[in-house]
Amino acid sequence: MCDIQGMSYAEIQQSLDMSESQVKVYLHRSRRKLRENSVLRQIFDSYNGVNSNNESKTSSDVQKASSD
Repeated sequence: MCDIQGMSYAEIQQSLDMSESQVKVYLHRSRRKLRENSVLRQIFDSYNGVNSNNESKTSSDVQKASSD
């Protein structure tokens, strides 16, 4: 929610009804899992339009990939 939707810790706290410190703990654990697990990282990157070189995909890249 923070990294993808741009929500603040306070906004996440309100929407999930948990403390701000718990939000920070969950985000830290999630980010660590993404760093350590290459499969999760690929899924996250493809969801966010990032290729394996951490470069954003252009619309032509996306169109080319979908036509292949």
